[in-house]
Amino acid sequence: MIPVSPHPPPANFDTRVTQPGMDFLATTPTPTDKEWKNRAYWTRVLDDLYQAYGRICAYSCQRIECTTGDRNVEHFKPKKMHPQLAYDWSNYRLVCSRLNSRKGTKTILDPFTLAAGSFAIRFPSLEVVPGPLCNADATLKTQVDFTCNTLKLNDETTCIRSRLELIQAYCRCDITFAHLAGENPFLAGEMQRQNLVKLEVIRRVMSYSPPTPP
Repeated sequence: MIPVSPHPPPANFDTRVTQPGMDFLATTPTPTDKEWKNRAYWTRVLDDLYQAYGRICAYSCQRIECTTGDRNVEHFKPKKMHPQLAYDWSNYRLVCSRLNSRKGTKTILDPFTLAAGSFAIRFPSLEVVPGPLCNADATLKTQVDFTCNTLKLNDETTCIRSRLELIQAYCRCDITFAHLAGENPFLAGEMQRQNLVKLEVIRRVMSYSPPTPP
């Protein structure tokens, strides 16, 4: 996870989302799951959220493909506990559906307020670990560990696999570093910080041997 700069709401957000949402809450202050589903006005701005945040999941830092239908409007402060924020743009995070489900109603670190250096990636395992900022901040380290565990950022079949596939494609010269950065800016940033961008370096660290030409 890396810091994410908040973007302003789209021009028509108030009329499309806030006003109908507040009208609903005025008559239904504690909605049931079914009632929320029928008044999910935030989905009207999913495309706006997707474009505003560069198609990158705020939690995994991985690009979300539009064609998979995997993008979600995540309420950082859960709407069940904070219904007054259900229709508030500032409470929305662009997140893939898998990590949205994993977070649930738990309180994790917020990319909007996160300090750079809170998280890091360990090579060659590609595990997300507490970053250098945690060395002098035990409380932050605890929060980073909790966030990693809650979101399962080191799940080998999903998160680590996605990072590994990008690294392997880069080592094969199938993609450029700029392309890798567009797919996962966290991974790219860690490669830069740890001086792993040069092909000969990252190949050595990852124990990758390019195929011998026929």
